[in-house]
Amino acid sequence: MPLRKKEVDPHRDLMIRVKAFERMAKEVAFYKVDLEKQEAKLADMKSAAAGAYDEEKMAVIKRFAETVVADAHSVLPDSTMRLNKALTDLEAAMARIKEGGATTENNEEWTQKAELILKNHRRKQTSLSPSPEDAVPVSVTDVSGLAEGEAF
Repeated sequence: MPLRKKEVDPHRDLMIRVKAFERMAKEVAFYKVDLEKQEAKLADMKSAAAGAYDEEKMAVIKRFAETVVADAHSVLPDSTMRLNKALTDLEAAMARIKEGGATTENNEEWTQKAELILKNHRRKQTSLSPSPEDAVPVSVTDVSGLAEGEAF
């Protein structure tokens, strides 16, 4: 005998969608702050003199820092996309609640939170198209000094 699909309580679904959106918004904010910190650290490294480190060690450290910044740049678009999906899911859950028309005192808190989120976080704030200042800088590796077959 096939299992019947259990109908989901729209208010519980709304609560889950609100919490998911809040978690994704925190994640995106964290990644943005982390990216700014990493870019500032990299800029400081590039402007600072070698000091106690010799040039070769400093170059390795700078390459590692550049990799960290590139990784941070690659994570942000995916997180923003998931935030947009969470917003879409929240909008759909709110539409189901409004269709049903029933809100109880217990669920009014989540309905109010959802309405506030939808009001404050429209698509314009979570756009997937990167701005020119968000572009990842590309560095060119000079391989002219390498011998044939030598790895860099």
